Amino acid sequence: MNPAGSGEFTRCATHQLGDGYNMRMRPDHVLDIDARHARVATWGTPPNAAFSLANRIAREYTRSTGIAEPSFVPARAPGRELQLPETRATGALIDRLGRIAPTRSDDIARRALSLGKSYPDLVAARGERLDRATDVVVRPRTQAELEQVMALLAEENVAVVPVGGGTSVVGGIEPLGAHDDQPVVSIDLGSLSRTVDVDPISNVATFEAGIRGPRVEASLAPHGLTLGHVPQSFELATLGGWVATRSAGQGSLRFGKIESMVAGARLVTPTGVIDIDHLPAHGAGIDMREMVMGSEGTFGIISQATMRITSRPTHIRFATYLHPDFPTAARAARTLVQAGIRPTMVRVSDTAETAFSLGGSIPTWLRSSMMRRAVRSAGLGDAAMTIVLTTGTQDEVRLIERTVDRHMRASGAWNLGPVPAHHWYRARFVQPYARDLMMDRGMLVDTLETAMPWRSLPEVHRDVRAALESTLGVDRTIVGCHLSHLYRDGASAYFTFITRVQSGLELRAWRAAKRAVHEVLSSHHAAVSHQHGVGTMHADLYRRATPHHMIDAMQAVRTTFDPNGVMNPGKLFGSSALVRPVNSCVER
Repeated sequence: MNPAGSGEFTRCATHQLGDGYNMRMRPDHVLDIDARHARVATWGTPPNAAFSLANRIAREYTRSTGIAEPSFVPARAPGRELQLPETRATGALIDRLGRIAPTRSDDIARRALSLGKSYPDLVAARGERLDRATDVVVRPRTQAELEQVMALLAEENVAVVPVGGGTSVVGGIEPLGAHDDQPVVSIDLGSLSRTVDVDPISNVATFEAGIRGPRVEASLAPHGLTLGHVPQSFELATLGGWVATRSAGQGSLRFGKIESMVAGARLVTPTGVIDIDHLPAHGAGIDMREMVMGSEGTFGIISQATMRITSRPTHIRFATYLHPDFPTAARAARTLVQAGIRPTMVRVSDTAETAFSLGGSIPTWLRSSMMRRAVRSAGLGDAAMTIVLTTGTQDEVRLIERTVDRHMRASGAWNLGPVPAHHWYRARFVQPYARDLMMDRGMLVDTLETAMPWRSLPEVHRDVRAALESTLGVDRTIVGCHLSHLYRDGASAYFTFITRVQSGLELRAWRAAKRAVHEVLSSHHAAVSHQHGVGTMHADLYRRATPHHMIDAMQAVRTTFDPNGVMNPGKLFGSSALVRPVNSCVER
């Protein structure tokens, strides 16, 4: 290990990019209803790398806390199925829907569309029964079918829950009605997945909202173009879901967050269709796109979106830096962005996450006792690791990374070369599968994220960590944080926490931890969410953080589009799942 600028720049690997630009993806997943059902209790069938990662994390947890490595407990015995409440939909309603689009009301379909991927969702899926379940699943094949289904459900005063990839971690697809007796119909958007148009002259492309990440990129690759939006849900999540939750991808520093990519959209509401045409810019009043982005299905269903696209990068370079502590690393990242230097991604891990990564999730040679001693002897016992990805043309990548390297050298960083960054890049999509395996070991593993101005970062970082440790047990809980997305005026802080709790008390501990964090975020006026959305889980905090007259104004807009309040009840404006015991938060 050598200080940055001592020749280590040559170790920053350059890779050609082809169709595999968005990392080494698993085969494009089929997401029909039966495939969704197979994923109800998990993220999916784990790749072999997920088992290896889960084993390393378990060993590092034991090494860090002294708590014995947990034993493996399978999610549930093969063939055992969740029991569901009786459907509230009438035969007449099911028949009328079936005449418009493929419709199912069997238990397989209802299970498949009733849960997302939050920690409470996955706990519920490992239980005996669901307290709430959707009543009917409809899968429109065309825009016209979606509009007809919407008109019928509005006429019948039936709750409508749009479902894209089903990857919400905030209760965004909870099958809630406005009251307990109201039937709930989940609209599966998986068949609305066409690429409608690619305009390489204007650099925009129009897609149906049910298209998933790999198919977006596959449709743009022949044109030498990319959307560049690669969140961790890339394999499964849909474009409509990204827009509805203001998603952020790993390359946001280069490509922007999803709202900067949306050029136009179509919203299907109970009172009709709203088309927002693509314009590069305008000065005519309020930007109508803002009614769509972040609306989470409460105004209507996003059925189509026109997106700004860009030239597809041909090369990628990886670099890893080590600063003596997190404040120094965060300052280096801040001044990098404020100087106008923009690689594709800069990810800054705090001391706890760096230490855990050195022990549990990066290559063996970096996890050795020799490496640990080298880090300590260099005065980097509180080290913070920064991963940098740079993409573009070969000349562009070289220029940007030379600039980054000079900046990091000036900030006192040590250069670890490309290997840790490259390893993280290859393993990123394995991590959600590893979380499932950790749950099977009886571990509580979850994440939360927020955003704040740079000046508030130290206090928010300190207080969120303290809230989690004091609530879950400082001697048995590991809390790590990284800055996942950087801006000139602030950053997104993404926390991961791992702990052991008594069997049967998982959700009680989880709720207590989330409430404690909500109080911290509220006190610091930090963002309710940077990229995960609001759903039911953060609705209470969202209402507290938003001026009451603005809530009233948004409710008035919602009433205009949805007079009977059938669109995704309980989300965004409604009662939080932390307070109201909805499906995914019922104790086992």
